[in-house]
Amino acid sequence: VLAGAGMIAQSHVRAVRELADRAQAVAVAEVDPSRLTAFASQHDITGRYDDLEKMLEIEQPDLAIVCTPPYLHAAQIKTCLSSGVWVLCEKPICGSLAELDAIELAEAAGGARCSSVFQWRFGERIEQFKNLITTQAMGRPLVVSCLMNWYRDQAYYEVPWRGAWATELGGPTVGAGIHFMDLILWLLGDWDRVVGMADTLDRDIEIEDLSMAL
Repeated sequence: VLAGAGMIAQSHVRAVRELADRAQAVAVAEVDPSRLTAFASQHDITGRYDDLEKMLEIEQPDLAIVCTPPYLHAAQIKTCLSSGVWVLCEKPICGSLAELDAIELAEAAGGARCSSVFQWRFGERIEQFKNLITTQAMGRPLVVSCLMNWYRDQAYYEVPWRGAWATELGGPTVGAGIHFMDLILWLLGDWDRVVGMADTLDRDIEIEDLSMAL
């Protein structure tokens, strides 16, 4: 099942279709009636709900894919886990260490697990690169440099939940840069110390529009 029928849910349901021999999208929960109808009709999904708990109770799925805005993630993850449903959640899964602790407690209590979306680990070129590093085919890695110069105009932040700490939980650091951070950790291992900065230089938003770390 899917929680949320926005833009990113399109990618997830297409992925499920590609895994038709292993998975089936049986239902979607979405609070916007028109979006719910359009999405479910487009992908021929019969189960249509405006409430996540009701969908879980009726459908009793094996897996829930959470595609809602970030501020809803932690609560919806715990709802799924408490129902014994495993979760694949879009990043970020939560906005604090306290919420992460609560998710871990919910996992321990019910046995279901939550994972986030870090798909770049599994690209063919990354797998080759990982093998080169592991075997030290090019020697011992000393330095990695990463630049993520993605452009977001002001219109991008006009979506109601974007641009505010309470709803987006952060700016491009957690919305996009998190993929590169995960990729560097995956390739080279944990960091020992981080020195960073973040600031809002140009956009009319609460969150940062620029961040750097060493």
